[in-house]
Amino acid sequence: MGLSLSLVPQKSVGPLEFGLDRSKVRSAFADRPHSFKRTPNSVTCDSYVQSTLFIYFDASDSMEAVEFAKPNRVLLNSEDLLAK
Repeated sequence: MGLSLSLVPQKSVGPLEFGLDRSKVRSAFADRPHSFKRTPNSVTCDSYVQSTLFIYFDASDSMEAVEFAKPNRVLLNSEDLLAK
């Protein structure tokens, strides 16, 4: 069973607000992230395998994007964006 997260564009995903510090993002999850770079010049992102999430940070370590996969539910105006 995945997470159920409400998306507020340009503001937050569930309890995580864009601009949140990496350490605060990490404290929101029980599982430990796998950190890696998608390209040699990119900033390290965190992958949460149990939560099937990728969280991206900018150069100042502030959350700037989140990538989801099923079985999560991502709700925008009560519509599940991953259901289709």
